[in-house]
Amino acid sequence: MNLNIKQLRKERKVSQESLAELLEVTSQAFSRYERGERELGYKALAKLAKFFDVSIDYLLGNSEYYYPDALATNEERELLAMFGEMTTAQKVRFIAYGEGMLGRSATEKQA
Repeated sequence: MNLNIKQLRKERKVSQESLAELLEVTSQAFSRYERGERELGYKALAKLAKFFDVSIDYLLGNSEYYYPDALATNEERELLAMFGEMTTAQKVRFIAYGEGMLGRSATEKQA
């Protein structure tokens, strides 16, 4: 996997230790993530994306652009990061709440 984490870290002059602390892992574990020897979970990817202000796709090396969707607002990115930290049950309730706010019913969604 071609991760852009090391490049971003060096560009922004951030230490591995600082990012390890952000992710609540050891420096050794972070080093393995950076080298692609271990995979980051979604929660860690979301934290790094928010910290560096880039997309998760960019972190993973799937995009050459920080944010392919120039229309994404800070609120949308923050919402996505929060969604990534939710449990499955919380996500289901959150989606149902959003559908309700938009006046959609579950049957409309299936159609």
